[in-house]
Amino acid sequence: EDGATIGRYLLHYRDGTEAELPVVLGRHVRNWWALASEENPYAPLPEGAVVWTGSNPSAKDARATLRLYLTSYENPHPEKEVVTVDFVSAMTTAAPFLVAMTVEP
Repeated sequence: EDGATIGRYLLHYRDGTEAELPVVLGRHVRNWWALASEENPYAPLPEGAVVWTGSNPSAKDARATLRLYLTSYENPHPEKEVVTVDFVSAMTTAAPFLVAMTVEP
């Protein structure tokens, strides 16, 4: 359901502190299967965008399209150096996944 937190990025800083960045359904991402029955499968998201669409045999059988999203976050503490990032599922029925990550200074 939109508004549900389905995961988070946990930033680990050099000084030992941490910060969390939530992944929220309907704000950052939606189901990666765009079903034909969906009212508006490509409705804009406040903080995410569809950047790839495709298909596979299962999607074709279901009359669906696959889609991947891009979400960008700002470091909540830009004065601190991020040394690692954990991608953590909220263990809901959604199964968030990460395809790639780019980090800029």
